[in-house]
Amino acid sequence: MANCVILYGTGEVGWNITWRPAGPFRIATELRNNGFTTQCIDVSFLYERSYGNPFESDFYHGILSRLLKKFINEETLWVGISTTYFSQHLFKIPLVQDEKQDYNMLDEFIADCKKLNPNLKFVIGGSRLYDFSSRGFYTFTGSADKEIVEFTRWCKDNTYKYDYEISNQNVISCKEYDKFVTSNIRWAPEDCIMPGEALSIEISRGCIFKCKFCAFPMNGKTKGEWIKHADVLKEELIYNFTHFRTTHYIFADDTYNDSIDKIKFLLENVYSQLPFAIKFSAYLRLDLLMRFPESVEILRDSGLISASFGIETNNVESSKAIGKGMPFERQIEFLQKIKQGPFKDITIQSGFIVGLPHDTHDSINNLKEFLRSDKNPLDAWSVAPLGINATLSSVHKNYYSEFDLEYKDHGYIIKGQDTNSKNPFAVNWELPSSGLDYNKCTDYASEMNTEARTIPNYKVAGHSYIMLKNLFGTHEMELYQKYQKASFFQLASERDLFTRVINFKEEYYRKILGL
Repeated sequence: MANCVILYGTGEVGWNITWRPAGPFRIATELRNNGFTTQCIDVSFLYERSYGNPFESDFYHGILSRLLKKFINEETLWVGISTTYFSQHLFKIPLVQDEKQDYNMLDEFIADCKKLNPNLKFVIGGSRLYDFSSRGFYTFTGSADKEIVEFTRWCKDNTYKYDYEISNQNVISCKEYDKFVTSNIRWAPEDCIMPGEALSIEISRGCIFKCKFCAFPMNGKTKGEWIKHADVLKEELIYNFTHFRTTHYIFADDTYNDSIDKIKFLLENVYSQLPFAIKFSAYLRLDLLMRFPESVEILRDSGLISASFGIETNNVESSKAIGKGMPFERQIEFLQKIKQGPFKDITIQSGFIVGLPHDTHDSINNLKEFLRSDKNPLDAWSVAPLGINATLSSVHKNYYSEFDLEYKDHGYIIKGQDTNSKNPFAVNWELPSSGLDYNKCTDYASEMNTEARTIPNYKVAGHSYIMLKNLFGTHEMELYQKYQKASFFQLASERDLFTRVINFKEEYYRKILGL
């Protein structure tokens, strides 16, 4: 049984489903440090049926009910939902509130929990939020490291004088956690970590940049802020290696290379001081690599094996409009150069956005032609339409970008007040200057993403590259290396990989249920 139960997701089905996001376990660490038993449960696998029969086995039937019965009783104070990587699995409920739609699956879930403890409370938090206040949910906005402990103390004793602000809709506004630099994620036995499992870790919080499309919290930080102390990081890495033999990591930093002093300090005072070598994937800012080329070798020597960039666009005017501006051709030339040198064994990927202020049909088609060409040095890429979540929409977010708040100033028109049926976190917009709209850009993105996975040299990259590690046991490193070098098409065509995903998750559920 547990005082607190946190349900979380792990993204789309595939090898991504074998990774654990940092947020729920950061919260669990603080709760455990303050004496509250806490159980985190990955439930994303329980609602996905994309691949047919293996997911429909008797083993998975009713498994959520069994998990709830195991961990909820009269001592349970609350059940929480972390939405960051869970939005597509949220009990398959409609994501846009409408009187014609019902929330039967959510209501059924609430009722099942209430049968086990009629007095428990429900909380929700993460980067994407839903308005469940009518169903009694408490909503946390921001990083809730401190506030979740205060809330839990109040749940245990309603005379407790909590230290946070709460609205009349039970929205709890969280402040920046000033003890982050000495904090960690302490994985516990009840988390059922697999031997050698790749894990998420926070090296720092916040970002020194303020891209206009970005709504992440803690943007605009100064260099050197919010970086964990070296001794704290070393202890965290050594603990994980000692207890779980973990050497592979997903760095959760918004921009890991925001300062060359930072990455040099970490190499000299953390990674090089460990009795083992770590490997990691990270989000990097490409223009900073170009400005400080010596950082390329520092990153390689630190253990980087997969990098994710945000090139975003091939249109220089659109690039300037979002707060970047480096010419696309120069970025590509730099990537071509380092892929022939220090980054030859490091996979690189980038995200692209279509529908930015100066995009046109021609510029988007030019991007499509480049991505499929031999001039493209990227191992992988993903394309998405610009998402504008104006405050008039019925689904609210934790944070809003400049485009969300000032879309009119950038030439956009909102078509009606409803969110888009293809993406409930984006409204239907038009860009009259170019004849583009959200649906057209969605089609462009879908076409490019679908085509990418048929290109022979398109590989698994970014955090997914690290996640392949979790599908292979410690005695299968040679096979792991084979998959690391394979194209996405080769991987997807091998049923063995999806069988491994199923086996990995079954082992997790057997462990957590004590079977």
